[in-house]
Amino acid sequence: VLGYARATLKGLDERLRAGVHLTEKDLPEGFEVLVRRPDPRYVVPEGLPIPASERHCAELLDEILGRALGVHFLEPTGPTEPKPQAFVRGHRNLSALEAETQEVAPHPAPRRPPHQEHRPSPAKRTPVATTVDD
Repeated sequence: VLGYARATLKGLDERLRAGVHLTEKDLPEGFEVLVRRPDPRYVVPEGLPIPASERHCAELLDEILGRALGVHFLEPTGPTEPKPQAFVRGHRNLSALEAETQEVAPHPAPRRPPHQEHRPSPAKRTPVATTVDD
């Protein structure tokens, strides 16, 4: 089902990017088109003379802070004009559905019947030779 939804969304989004105006009758059942502003990207400015490793670290730290606290220290970049985008009705994020379907409880290791369980053998006593010096 997720494969069908992804393929349908990809086809609809390609048509929307090409400038085709889709009406309700053009959409398969369960799909909708919404006008949405793209999420901004927070990146280190290109002209800043820092190594690529520091650039990546700063962008990762900004992403972590943004997700955890909703705070960004980098400036947003990217397109800001709203664009139409296809969605599955009632589900804006298909990856959340995928995560729900993949959550499977781990299977416990099979238990052996009590008579087959491994038990350490009792320690064997070995006689110790003693010598007595006169």
